[in-house]
Amino acid sequence: RISADPVYTCRFFHDDVVAAFPELLLYCTGDSKESAAWDDEYQRTIGALFAFFWLMRMDIDGKQGFCYGVDDKWAVRNPEAEIKKADANNFPTLKADWTRRRQFHDSIDWKAFQQLVVNAKLLQSPTGPHDVERTLAMLVLLAMHDIMKVPAIQPQVIKSSYSGFKVGERITDHDTALSYVLTTWPSVLPSYAGLGAKSKQCVQFTLCKLEYNMGWLVQAEAPPGPLLRTFRKVVTTGKVSPADIAFYFVRWLTDLAGAEPFPLEGCEKFVLKFPQKIFEQFIETFSFIGNLSASVTETDIVEDYLRQRWHPTWGPAPQGEGAIAQMRVVCMAQGDTAEIVEHYLELSQDDRRVLDFELAITGCKGQSFRRDVLKDSSHKDKGPAFLVYYSPALLQKAGKKDGKGALSILAEVLRKSRNLWPLTAKDGDKSVTVRIELLKGLEVSEIVTAEPGKHFVLAKTSDVEASVQLKDISEFPRLDWKKNQVLCLHNLKGTRGTVRRRKTTIR
Repeated sequence: RISADPVYTCRFFHDDVVAAFPELLLYCTGDSKESAAWDDEYQRTIGALFAFFWLMRMDIDGKQGFCYGVDDKWAVRNPEAEIKKADANNFPTLKADWTRRRQFHDSIDWKAFQQLVVNAKLLQSPTGPHDVERTLAMLVLLAMHDIMKVPAIQPQVIKSSYSGFKVGERITDHDTALSYVLTTWPSVLPSYAGLGAKSKQCVQFTLCKLEYNMGWLVQAEAPPGPLLRTFRKVVTTGKVSPADIAFYFVRWLTDLAGAEPFPLEGCEKFVLKFPQKIFEQFIETFSFIGNLSASVTETDIVEDYLRQRWHPTWGPAPQGEGAIAQMRVVCMAQGDTAEIVEHYLELSQDDRRVLDFELAITGCKGQSFRRDVLKDSSHKDKGPAFLVYYSPALLQKAGKKDGKGALSILAEVLRKSRNLWPLTAKDGDKSVTVRIELLKGLEVSEIVTAEPGKHFVLAKTSDVEASVQLKDISEFPRLDWKKNQVLCLHNLKGTRGTVRRRKTTIR
C-alpha cells in the first residue's frame, strides 16, 4: 500500500509504523530530565519515516507531502491557500516560506529521486510496485537508526575491542553502538531479528563507518584517498551491490530530510533550509559513487565527477598540467566559473605551481588523474595528500571579494603544509587534514592584516592533522619550528585590482 494506494494516507502509515516497530518505544527510556531531547529524536525518526513514505509514492501525493507537509486532519496542505492565509494575516515571513516550498516543488528534479529509489531496488519502477523485503529493511533501519543516542541503552563492549572502543567502555557513537548490538545480540531488537539474511547484510552495510563526506565531493574539498578509500574497500569485498549503495543513499537522504523535529511540516531541512543548488549536486553524486568497484578507482570517480561539473558553456574542460586544480577550485568556489578561473590564471607562477601540484595529488598510491598526470616523475606515488578543511568556505567568503587573494592564501597554506610533511614514497596512501576554521569567515584584507602583534601560523597538531592558529609574536621564541610554519601573507595586500572577465572560452 505504501507505493500504490492513494487511500493509504500519511496518518495510516504513521499508525502502522508505530504499531509495527516496538523499537520506537526505546526513546521513552531516557532520563526524564532530558525527555525533551529524546522526544525531538523521536520526532526526527518519524520525520525520516515520512520522508521515505513520500519518496515511495511521488506519483500519488509524495511530492506534495515532501514539500508542503500535512494539516491537522493529515491532508496534504495547499500552498495557494497557505499563501493567501499568510497575506490575510500579514505574515510576510510565512508567505516567503510557502513561496519557497512551492518553488522547490516546481523546480526540483523529481526524476532523480525516483531513479535513486529504483536503483536501491525499493521500487521496481518509478510508479511501483515496491520490493517488500527491501522496503521492510528500510523501514526497520529508519525506525531504529537513532535509538542509541539514548545513553541509557548504549552498550558496553565485551570480550574484545570494537571500532576503537575498548572492553568495558560504553559505545557513545550511535551508529557504532547500533552496529555492535546488531552483531553481538542480533535478537534483542525484534524488528531487525525478523529480517532475512540479505536484508540484515544491507542494513549492516548502511551502518558501517564509510568515512564518506558528501560535501567533500560536491565541493571538491578532499583528494580521492580520504574521500573514498574506505567506501571502495567495503564495496570491493564483493558483499555489497550497487543497489545496496543506492540503499545507503536513500537512508542518508531520508535521515537528513527528517532533521527538523516537526514531521507534519514536510521535509523542511531540504525544502526551506538547504541551498537547492547544493542539494541537487548532492543528488547528482549518488550515481557516481554507485560506480565504485575493483576496476573503478577512487580517483576515477572524482575525475568523472569533476568532468561532469564542468559545464559545456564554459568551453572545453581543462587538460594537462593544472587541469584538476582548476576544476577543483571551480567546485570549491561555487560561484562564477569564468571569474574564478580568471583569478587562477592571474596567480604568480609560484602560487599556481603549488596549486597545480598539490590539488592533483590523489592520496592513493598507484593512482593519478587521467587528464593531469603529474609531470615530475620523482613525485609519482608520493604523499601525503592534503585535505584543507574549509577551503570551500574560504573561497566562497574571502574569494567573493578577492578571488585571487583567496587562492593565494590557499596556496600558502598548502606550501607550508608541504614543509611540515615532505613528500615520501611511504606516505603515498596517506592524507593529512589541514584545518583552516580560523580563516573561513574572514575577508582577505582581515587575513593579511591580523591583529597587531599577532600572526597566523600553521601548527602540526598530530601526525595526520594541522591547524591554522593565531599566535602572539611574543610566543615565537618558544615555538618548535619543526612543527610550526608562519604563513607569509604580507605580499597579498592590494591583490584585488580590477576584476576582468575573459572574452574567450576558458581553456
